[in-house]
Amino acid sequence: MESQKEQAALVKRFQRMKDEDGLVDLKFFFGQVSESTVDDFYEEVNRLYKLVEDGKYTKIKRWGDAKGLPETG
Repeated sequence: MESQKEQAALVKRFQRMKDEDGLVDLKFFFGQVSESTVDDFYEEVNRLYKLVEDGKYTKIKRWGDAKGLPETG
């Protein structure tokens, strides 16, 4: 089952983060449960962490204008 593979990968990632980086707690807040599956959740979280590990992100220094758009400079 694909969700078991993705779940195992996420558990392994969190254990490494706990052991190496001191991860203490992590929470996820779902929107409408009917809009996503368990497989979707695990796959998306793993995809996001992989992008961060690969350096494919922009660090936001502070929030910008009243529209909520971040300033990245």
